[in-house]
Amino acid sequence: MSDSPLTAQQITQAALQSKKEAYVHRVLVGLDQFTASVFGVQNDQTISSEAEIDAHKKIWFDIFSKGLNKGLDVLQASHGEKAQVGDIVRDKKDLATDEAALSKETGLSPAQVDAAVDAANPTQ
Repeated sequence: MSDSPLTAQQITQAALQSKKEAYVHRVLVGLDQFTASVFGVQNDQTISSEAEIDAHKKIWFDIFSKGLNKGLDVLQASHGEKAQVGDIVRDKKDLATDEAALSKETGLSPAQVDAAVDAANPTQ
């Protein structure tokens, strides 16, 4: 199977699918994220998502990432991109939940919470 880019409609379908992940799938994603953390991948990012990103970089270890990405694409077409969509959906849900709770607990508006967090991340 090829690793053709997802269309906007396919991204929407993947996001909807990600929103209704079953318990076992969520546990497996958590184990995936834990394993990725052990190897220094960004917080809350899956190995599949990182492999997709690295497979398109011009770096010395992209051979491993390209091989892993192609292998995952055999199991599920565009697996890495769908994993990226899932990561984004989960991150947005976590962000909304945490932002609402922190806003309620501190009395700050969501915009003030965002501004305070963004002050610690000036490069983003």
